[in-house]
Amino acid sequence: SALALTAWDLFLDPQMVGWGFWVWDQPGTYFGIPLVNYLGWLLVSAIITVVVRPTKLPIMPLAAVYALVWFLQSVGLGVFWGQPGPALVGCVAMGGIMVAAYWGHQQRPRS
Repeated sequence: SALALTAWDLFLDPQMVGWGFWVWDQPGTYFGIPLVNYLGWLLVSAIITVVVRPTKLPIMPLAAVYALVWFLQSVGLGVFWGQPGPALVGCVAMGGIMVAAYWGHQQRPRS
């Protein structure tokens, strides 16, 4: 889940900077975002996942929401909001997470 949230942030932060919702004092290498920001997302979301330790989550509704966010962010950022670079990177990152999750789900033994 930490990788999934961080992959989503590859869309979100350039979008928010582009819309002027926040500004970095020292712009970073990823479309103006410092790479340490993504390390922070990864670390904090991993800690939250470990602390909360969710069990028996409904896989299909969560996967559907993630896929919808992936699609809407890819199209919105790339086509409507004029940020094709972050749209492509986010699309590949979140898409890779979805493929890996699907593949892992298919490999599980059925009961």
